[in-house]
Amino acid sequence: MGFLQSVACLAMATVEFKDASSLMLLACVYSGGGAVMDVVVDGLMVVNSRLNPNSGSEELQTYSWIFYGLGGVTGCSLAGYFVENANPYPCFYIMSIFCASVGFAGLLVDKSLEEN
Repeated sequence: MGFLQSVACLAMATVEFKDASSLMLLACVYSGGGAVMDVVVDGLMVVNSRLNPNSGSEELQTYSWIFYGLGGVTGCSLAGYFVENANPYPCFYIMSIFCASVGFAGLLVDKSLEEN
């Protein structure tokens, strides 16, 4: 999904769209990929939290939401700066790099986690 999101972001950054419908379709592909990855990550967190039944679930959820919040605040602040003071297209390039890195990290996930 990260690679699909990366392609969608690169297309939004490089292609000049005549109508908004194509751009909105790519934005939906990007958001849909994020939703699918969120479901998968939540499932992996539930599986891993069973390894520590006393406090495993609370700790994983806390760390997840802390980093989700930090990433959201940082990303939105930088995107606002780019849109206000510069060209907004670098935001799409930066997001495509992050999405591709998530795709590569997904390839490195231990497959034995799916068996639990």
